Amino acid sequence: MSGLKNNQEDTSQFQHIYTVTESSSTNLNFGAKLSNLQLFAILIGIFFGVFVSGIDETILSTAQEVITLDFNSPNYITWIATAYLMPMVVFAPLYGKFCDIFGRKVCMLFALTIFALGSLGIGAGGIVSVSYIIISDLVPLEKRGTYLGLTSISFAISNMLGPILGGIIVEHVTWRVIFYINLPVAGVLIFISLFIIPLPWVEGSVYNKLKRIDYFGVLTLSAAIVLFVLSTTWGGDQYDWNSYQVILTLCLSFFFLGVFILVELKFATEPVLPPKMFNVNVAICSLVNAILGLIDFTIIYYLPVYFQTLQGKSASQSGYELAPFLVVSSIVAMLSGVFVNRVDSFRIPIWIGSAMMTVRSGLFCLISPNIPSWAMTVFSCILSFGIGCSLQITAIGAQASAEPEYIAIVAGFFNFTLNFGGTVGLSIDGAILNSYLNALTDSLDYEIYDTYNIFLLESDAYYSGLRAIFYFLLVTSLLALISSVFLKHKSLKEVIIAPVH
Repeated sequence: MSGLKNNQEDTSQFQHIYTVTESSSTNLNFGAKLSNLQLFAILIGIFFGVFVSGIDETILSTAQEVITLDFNSPNYITWIATAYLMPMVVFAPLYGKFCDIFGRKVCMLFALTIFALGSLGIGAGGIVSVSYIIISDLVPLEKRGTYLGLTSISFAISNMLGPILGGIIVEHVTWRVIFYINLPVAGVLIFISLFIIPLPWVEGSVYNKLKRIDYFGVLTLSAAIVLFVLSTTWGGDQYDWNSYQVILTLCLSFFFLGVFILVELKFATEPVLPPKMFNVNVAICSLVNAILGLIDFTIIYYLPVYFQTLQGKSASQSGYELAPFLVVSSIVAMLSGVFVNRVDSFRIPIWIGSAMMTVRSGLFCLISPNIPSWAMTVFSCILSFGIGCSLQITAIGAQASAEPEYIAIVAGFFNFTLNFGGTVGLSIDGAILNSYLNALTDSLDYEIYDTYNIFLLESDAYYSGLRAIFYFLLVTSLLALISSVFLKHKSLKEVIIAPVH
């Protein structure tokens, strides 16, 4: 791979498209520059793909109460999000390496096809990961923040429309329609990826490409992730935290993680997550990004629960209440990308964002069932400002600090950390809330309490559980703030030449 290039004579903000041979990803042949039409086609395809994936992440947030009631299984509310996010998390870090082996176009088509088959998280994780990888390939580092910010706007708009659309569907049709609407959209995206996005196919036989996959690393990493998510989902919900089911699952998760690290360090010829990729900045940015995912997903999924259970609002109304949070975070994400370009520092937005998240999480701990809507809007905007400041900048910081040959893997890995944090956060959130609801159920004597008093007790249990969740957010925000202090400065004024394949 070509090294870092400073003071380039070419003033174009976009890199060349290269033809990559099977023999080595470092054997690059210069191709033609992107035309404006090609660039427009790529960005439209990326924004549209991220948009669809974002809708699927949040559309169930306002429908989950209806779905659990339909199946008479309120304690399984956590699994509605977890079942979608778990495979997304498992496959997100793998797409980075797969893109190097099979090429961006093949991976994008695979992800879209799987996504179309059943709104599966495996496909959605690939859509976002490959989109970020393509942006990292084509856009120089110092301008990457702006384009990732634009991607954030697409993602935030979809996150905003998801809860509203989900609420409207469950109120006027049936929640099952949610799982049918992706088919035509995915079909359009497959057409765009196949015929319009000008990315080349990777040369070489399928057999030789398959030989390059780190199968044992993939299996052990997947096992570690799945078992960890299962343990946090089960704990305090289906089983006690000190039960053998939770303890054994958690221990097995750490065992497979240890085996995975050993495989990557000693045996894998092409590691799925190269250990050399992780320096101090990459590790800290990964941690902060995971915490951002945890907080973001918690707000998106549990603020509607607050509005519906404590303030009696409908599913669609609770979706509208999320709009300020998502609008502000998307606008700030784009502006933070521009800010990073101006000041040549990714640390400042991360510091500001972590501090704002900490302040806002503390304010959330003060809420009551009767708090006015305007106050919740102000609180949400403060938190969304913090998330918007940091959300894409952590990826910029990691890519600035990583070696050029790891850029694609870092881009895919950061989609993993975001969704991993969100998935684990939702699992812990669900365990916290269910512990309060289960305690209420165990203590109720239905012969003594009438229906109205039972409703009041349930509302009180929801309030106590949600407050405990917000205290959990405060602790994680503090962890992000403290960790970010140790970030080292790295200039963004170097253009990394990366292959597009």
